[in-house]
Amino acid sequence: MQISSMPSWRLHRLHARRLLRELGVERGPGMPIEVFVDLLVDAPEEALRLVRDKLRVGDRLLYLLLFEGKLRPEDPVARHDWGAWRGSWAALQAARRVAELVAGRPGRLLVDLHVSLDYLWRVGDLEAYCRWAERMGVAEEVVGYVLRSFSGGGGA
Repeated sequence: MQISSMPSWRLHRLHARRLLRELGVERGPGMPIEVFVDLLVDAPEEALRLVRDKLRVGDRLLYLLLFEGKLRPEDPVARHDWGAWRGSWAALQAARRVAELVAGRPGRLLVDLHVSLDYLWRVGDLEAYCRWAERMGVAEEVVGYVLRSFSGGGGA
């Protein structure tokens, strides 16, 4: 079963809030984590501008890879879905690291959730998702959430 389009940010945020609630993560001040992560995954240049200074201080090497033209890889790291479709584990790790610097472990988990939902919508097969999630190092909490939410009609 293949689903035609990617899930909306509204659906991403619904599942992000559910996962955060399951994990006991309370909403903090400022931009909600799920809003930042949607922006980071789908519009990385805009999100990275918002956290440039935090990256410069928090992870100098990642900052250089993302912002210094001479050090940027030829295959761009920071682009829509961060290489998740190309199987680029390293690029996805960069997105996870940015989200973790901004929002701690919940940010990292929401990156995994966002790309998981996109993958599942694109492929429409939970078994294929599980293989992909293992290859990409998706957190167990996220894989468990996805399986509970989308097995046997428990989805959106």
